[in-house]
Amino acid sequence: MDIDKKLVKKIATLSRVKIEEKEVERFSKELSKIITWVEKLNEVDTKDVIPVANPSDIKIPFREDEQKKKLVILLYLKSWSKNLWI
Repeated sequence: MDIDKKLVKKIATLSRVKIEEKEVERFSKELSKIITWVEKLNEVDTKDVIPVANPSDIKIPFREDEQKKKLVILLYLKSWSKNLWI
């Protein structure tokens, strides 16, 4: 699928990305390559592939929520705010 200059400009407008006129041709070619690559992925036969959410069988340990004392949190925030680069 070819992405023409008009579509590149529309995508840029909808995504609120400002692009220069000289960049439109380059983005047109790059987006066309990406779409072609995705179309090739759609050709892969995946009917016997089991969908997975996590590629490993590792169980993620969750910790219990603990309420911290407010003073500790305030001291942490105070020391953290000193390290901000403003």
